[in-house]
Amino acid sequence: MEDPRVAVIAVHGVADQAAGATAQAIVELLVSSPPAGAAYRAVSSADVTMPVAPLAPRAPASTRVAATAHGADPRCNATPKGEDRSVGKAFAQSLRSDFHHAGWQAPPQARPMQAVKAALLPDVSQACTSDTDRGIEVTSYLLTKHIDNGARQESYSTTRIELSRGDTADAARPASRVDVYEMYWADLSRLSGAVPRIVSELFTMVFRLSKLGRETVEEMRGALDVARATDAPRARLYRQAWACTSALQSVLDWMLVNGLALLFTQLAWLAILFIAFGLVTNEVMPPMRDKGLDLHVSVAVAVAVAAAMRFLYSAGDRDDNARGPISFLVFAFAASCPFWGPGLLPWFTVIVLLAIVTLLNETVLRIADDRFPFVHVVGRWMWIATMTLMLASAVLEYVGTGNGWRPLWVHATMFVTEVVLFAVKWWWIVVGVLLLPWFVGGLVAAREAGYASRGSVATGRLGFALSLCMFIAVTMSTWAMLNGALYWSVKGNGYTPCLFAIDARTLTDTLPDQPARVARLPVNACLVQSDAAATAAARWKAGSDTIPTAEFVLQNRYERSTALFSLLAVLLVGLLLYLATMFVPSILAELKLLLNRTRDAFARHVEGRARSRADRAADSRAADAAAQSRDVRARELGRWLTAGYRGLDPVVLAFTTLGALMCAFIAASFADSLFGFMPDRQWFVAVEAAASDASQVLLKPLIFSAAGLGAALTLFGGALSRYLPALRAPLDVALDVDNHFREFPRTNIARAHIFSRYAALLDHVARQGYDRIVIVSHSQGTVISTELLRFLSSRHLRAPTPRDKPTLGTTKVPEINLLTVGCPLRQLYAARFPGLYAWVLANNGAVFGPRATDIGVQRWMNAFCSGDYVGRWLWSKATPETSLSHPMVNLVAQEPFGRQDVFTGFNPAPPADLHLHVAREVEVCLGLGAHTHYFERDQATVAWMIDYLIRAPRP
Repeated sequence: MEDPRVAVIAVHGVADQAAGATAQAIVELLVSSPPAGAAYRAVSSADVTMPVAPLAPRAPASTRVAATAHGADPRCNATPKGEDRSVGKAFAQSLRSDFHHAGWQAPPQARPMQAVKAALLPDVSQACTSDTDRGIEVTSYLLTKHIDNGARQESYSTTRIELSRGDTADAARPASRVDVYEMYWADLSRLSGAVPRIVSELFTMVFRLSKLGRETVEEMRGALDVARATDAPRARLYRQAWACTSALQSVLDWMLVNGLALLFTQLAWLAILFIAFGLVTNEVMPPMRDKGLDLHVSVAVAVAVAAAMRFLYSAGDRDDNARGPISFLVFAFAASCPFWGPGLLPWFTVIVLLAIVTLLNETVLRIADDRFPFVHVVGRWMWIATMTLMLASAVLEYVGTGNGWRPLWVHATMFVTEVVLFAVKWWWIVVGVLLLPWFVGGLVAAREAGYASRGSVATGRLGFALSLCMFIAVTMSTWAMLNGALYWSVKGNGYTPCLFAIDARTLTDTLPDQPARVARLPVNACLVQSDAAATAAARWKAGSDTIPTAEFVLQNRYERSTALFSLLAVLLVGLLLYLATMFVPSILAELKLLLNRTRDAFARHVEGRARSRADRAADSRAADAAAQSRDVRARELGRWLTAGYRGLDPVVLAFTTLGALMCAFIAASFADSLFGFMPDRQWFVAVEAAASDASQVLLKPLIFSAAGLGAALTLFGGALSRYLPALRAPLDVALDVDNHFREFPRTNIARAHIFSRYAALLDHVARQGYDRIVIVSHSQGTVISTELLRFLSSRHLRAPTPRDKPTLGTTKVPEINLLTVGCPLRQLYAARFPGLYAWVLANNGAVFGPRATDIGVQRWMNAFCSGDYVGRWLWSKATPETSLSHPMVNLVAQEPFGRQDVFTGFNPAPPADLHLHVAREVEVCLGLGAHTHYFERDQATVAWMIDYLIRAPRP
């Protein structure tokens, strides 16, 4: 029988790979470590460029999506950019994805209030129907949005490496041809644009984790509403618990992104203004001291010249009808400023500074709005309110006191900072109230449907808790780094707090050596003229009270803000320590395994021929003992990591419980500081003082160290991913998971771009007349491959049947064999997103796990290392229960491959062809190791599996 002509498609893992590296590694593995009886030789290579058309979504023929798939124009009401959305639509999308609304295939032209109502009161049961597969529907949804928002044909260039496979046992048999292609997707995964990588990754880790948790809870709520057949009291209780948990999860996520984050953004702009005032003032810059108002005149002249140049540039542009008049008005305004007089001229400089910060705010909000709908609207109005308060404060103080321009604007900025911190206090009060019903509702909802409910609720908790704690850690670190510049900027000013009282004892203890009136500094006129503020002002004028300096007030605000928040941040450090306890043994095993491989290979190559037969026999016995020891250590490592994953959800529950209690305490403390409802507040003060001391002495170094380590991993991400992947892999995996689900910005939906390229490569390979396609994928590449094949095998959004095969329009696709290594489908995706990946944990008779027929392939082989913290086994023994109790069940079903549990290898190795030929799913543990090095030259078992899928007969 003539050997089949085979195409091998290599799909890399985390999205920081060099193009061509994975295909080249597989070629070198087959050439250097071929299985017994085979010999591979690289013959030639050629560059291949192919067109990439947008992949058509799956949908019923009656919907608009089906028409789009056949070449219709994009939807007329699509919103590719943030500014294209109406306010109502932006608000609706900020609360809930369009995917969780019924009829997302053809959304109506709803009025803003209708859109808001649909977001607040969604018909989840209609969005989740029992006759469609939600995982396939997600892919179709993303492809639909991709096409609706202007997807165009692209191109993809790769290299085809031609191999010849010979038979060493039959030299007369002609060599067969094997061509290796690479499906490279790294360039399509990460967010691109003007945003620096460190900023985009920080945004992902801080905000997107919460959104993933929110959508996971929402998805499981819809699935259970459909599956719930009775209306018994227990069923009604579960329905109410899920409705409460889902609604509050959405509200908490919304308040984090559109509330707390934007409030701290205001503080960031105010910090820029503080530093700018310090830079341009006469008192801080001695060279300007003798030049009077020259600085402000220079600013006016510079603005006038820029406006004139912009006016002349736009004069010949007929399409630019608005910017010309605006530029002329700015020019006239700036040109008249030198004649205003010394009292008003500094105001122009401040207006220019406010305009620059406003432009920065608009730029940042537009970029963020493409990724997080509605933040532009909220952020813009927040900044308008901030500037209005600042200008009002400055005008009132200028009229009432006649202070110089620098103290005047420093005081105005200090007052607005107080207002923003006052709003932050209210944010914590509201969140502290909402957390309790959210937490209790989650406890009840998690008891309904086994692991699917528990895993979804745990993902929701984990996402919000990680996002909130990481946000606090980042803001604390940023504020601490800016402290020195801020204190220098406000130096030389006194300030009486308007909204926050400073304890007199704290002030006296902090400033024991300073006179009662601090250097007779200019002090603000407080806008909030309460009795307490008036009394404080009178006492200061009488010389009997101590007035704090502006830098002391900032320091006091920083310590009071971070004292209690640091307790939440330390929860993040504790969770990271737990994860480190889980993962560090795997990373150490991976590095040690790499060292052993290098050492053993060197000894065999250099010393093997020179040693005697007795020595070689002793070496063989020692090697057998070492191999047995490695098997024992591999099993121990595998069980350790499994125990860590099984304990993750209880640990998250414990941390969330502590976090909810801490947030309630913070909310109560803030509420008491505003309303004074506690008759005896001494224990509040004692706890806050202890937290402040701990945060400054113990917690701050831990938090700053964790933040610095995270920044370093992000800043040097590309180099670490390529040369030290073990250090960067957990972060890369989190980013890849987020990118796999991300739907914003609409013009850069990662899954749609990747699937379109992958489908184009499959179509190209299928047209070349190959008899078989073998896909070899690693890590995230395994998820991409299985989801695409499952989607291509589906019909009308329904899960594939055993008779369904992948289809690509009119192109006939040859049979496909699949090898996955380090596959996170079960350990990560099904564990954290059980609503979308129920097919991975399904009961299929003898096993819990997916089937080759679920994705339309002939054979599916999976290999993993025992310490792989990303992906390991896919199949486990079925139990009498209809659903799996936990994804980390590691019992193996009865099989003819000699495996005792999931952490043992084949016995004998390789297995007999008689047993292999009838099996459509085969799995093996490769021993000690972690998530990388699967395609190194000494991975003989991986080379054998690739070769077997190349030559295996049809089952």
